[in-house]
Amino acid sequence: MRAWPKAAVALFLSVALMLAGAAVGAAPGIPAGALPAPAPLQARDAWVLPDLAGDGWVAVKEAGPLVVGYYAEDWEGDGRALEALRTAAGHVDRVVNFALQLNADGSITTRAYPALQAEARGLGLPVYGLVHNMKDGNFSAEVARSVLADPAKRSRAVSDMVAVAQAHGLDGIDIDIENVPGDLRPYYTALVTEAAAALRPRGIGITVSVPAKVWDDRMSNWGGAFDYAALGAVADQVAVMAYDEHTYGLPEGPVASLPWVERVVAYATQQIPKEKILLGIPAYGYAWVSGTNRVVRGLSTAGAYQLAARHGAGVLWDDVAQVPYFTYTEGGVAHTVYFENGQSTAAKLGVVTRYGLGGIAIWRLGLNEQAIWEAVSAAFE
Repeated sequence: MRAWPKAAVALFLSVALMLAGAAVGAAPGIPAGALPAPAPLQARDAWVLPDLAGDGWVAVKEAGPLVVGYYAEDWEGDGRALEALRTAAGHVDRVVNFALQLNADGSITTRAYPALQAEARGLGLPVYGLVHNMKDGNFSAEVARSVLADPAKRSRAVSDMVAVAQAHGLDGIDIDIENVPGDLRPYYTALVTEAAAALRPRGIGITVSVPAKVWDDRMSNWGGAFDYAALGAVADQVAVMAYDEHTYGLPEGPVASLPWVERVVAYATQQIPKEKILLGIPAYGYAWVSGTNRVVRGLSTAGAYQLAARHGAGVLWDDVAQVPYFTYTEGGVAHTVYFENGQSTAAKLGVVTRYGLGGIAIWRLGLNEQAIWEAVSAAFE
């Protein structure tokens, strides 16, 4: 749903009332009944107004926290994310498609997503393309170094961002280059700065997705390359990926415990204007061999509940972390699962409200349960 400032809504409303002859009397030159009968003019935080570019009515959302849904297809024809977008209609304000592959020579390759584009157009949603450095299933530090440290390759990457956005009708570009060695910090900032300079004059939005951190460890090869303050000054928005507190290679624990998320946000708001911050919201979980750092599988929210049901395990609630978890035994081996659901999301949305953040970015559509939209509606709508 499109988000407009209240002043713009008021102006559009006055125009709408003039044009809605069937409801308030015909405006000069427009016969009564020329427009279809309107729905109630206001519902919660939305106004139902004439679509002056079409022949119906549109719901226009007043300005509030932005809800971004990351979109990905694990194979061509994978329809899970698209179906999730359909069921989320009215709750998502922007779709970010994980689809722009950054290559070691600086080129960017992608493919067409006609079903996504058609669905997004029908819902009135902008679509951003996400530039990533995934290679063979992992974020490639080698690709990051090859491109970021070479001005000519950065220039090619920026040119390809513009070309791809224009060719595929994208409304914006999100840069999500991960596993960036800390010594590449100035070069990562340079790429985002150069991309913004090329994209913004062409009316193409520029956002970045960055790892979560609670302090600026510049030597870190995970978060050290990301200068929050510099990126916040250049990008339209910064999605802070406040998840994977515990993940592959780490001991069992919450994907995103509430106390940790609070610490992430407290640090981020010291560096980035709060209205530019999108809090990353996870919609998944992991199963570990209990007492180890061995993850045996990643799980969607539905997959976690199905796994618990298959083993007759009761889903418990961690009052401190504010997340669900359970344990089960398979083949004589104990396992522990931490995951996210609508209730844990609701707790994190409270952080967004308390800190006055610009919105949220959910990873990812198709992994979430439907209850996440109930939490979003209760918090934001």
